[in-house]
Amino acid sequence: MNTHLPKGTPFMPEELSLNSVDLASAWANLQAAGCSGYLRFDTAPQRRAYLFLQNGKPLRAFELRAGEARLNTPERLIELAGDGARTCSYLLSPRLAETLALGFAFHELHPGRKISQKELKGVLDELESGKQSGFVRFSVPGGEDVTVAFQSGEPVNESFVSSYGEVVCGREAITALFDGVHAQGAALHIYAESAAELASRVQQGEENLARTRFVTPKGASGFFASKDTAKVEGEFLRDWGLQPKGTVTLQVEDADGKLLGTVKAQGTPGKGEQMEVPAKILASWGVSESDRLAVFPARA
Repeated sequence: MNTHLPKGTPFMPEELSLNSVDLASAWANLQAAGCSGYLRFDTAPQRRAYLFLQNGKPLRAFELRAGEARLNTPERLIELAGDGARTCSYLLSPRLAETLALGFAFHELHPGRKISQKELKGVLDELESGKQSGFVRFSVPGGEDVTVAFQSGEPVNESFVSSYGEVVCGREAITALFDGVHAQGAALHIYAESAAELASRVQQGEENLARTRFVTPKGASGFFASKDTAKVEGEFLRDWGLQPKGTVTLQVEDADGKLLGTVKAQGTPGKGEQMEVPAKILASWGVSESDRLAVFPARA
């Protein structure tokens, strides 16, 4: 997924500059108001977080960066925003929120595709036969870009609203759009995925998220220190379904989610949120003992 998600109906002024405290308040307000839609904000240059909710309940949170998307917790993403994050919030219907909350798992079909007159039916048939969920952004000559969301190959229709911001969802409005595209063609950007692949990516993303622990590293050196094995809290291994005094290969990321590498680690009681790392390995990661790292078991 390497694009911004379509905008719904703005809930507050767009591109406000908010710090983490204000972002947490905005997120709480959306929940208290029973909203469906998402809160969007920058976490760093070229990185953007999306926090989705449905009828006031948190639905899914992820971050898009450099064409890659990663699930995370709303609290962690708000923490990463720091000060002065450009922020927007958009309202959607519950169904639209449910569909677009899968945006982290979509990929672009036929990048930069342009269709001529009478070619739209083939596109719609492809989405339907593949039971694709996602969205299509239409760039019609002489008009503004608009988006239609799809669930299992069918356009998402709403009974009482013709559109939410850029997202066309009323049956008559969708029909009028399709008629116009059928008559004159359009440029398309299609972001979608099959149901089976969506389920797989959601499961994998949620498993990685559930298994992630945050630690502060401490360099270990000296005659008795291991040269290749770190030490982490034994309870972490228990949480991962392993023996608390066993050994595991950990994937290590910095606070910004950059992969630093993998390291063999042993569970040791009483380490808490501190991870003891061989000094040479810690130096190779380019981090200090004051940094915050994310660790989780590497897949076999």
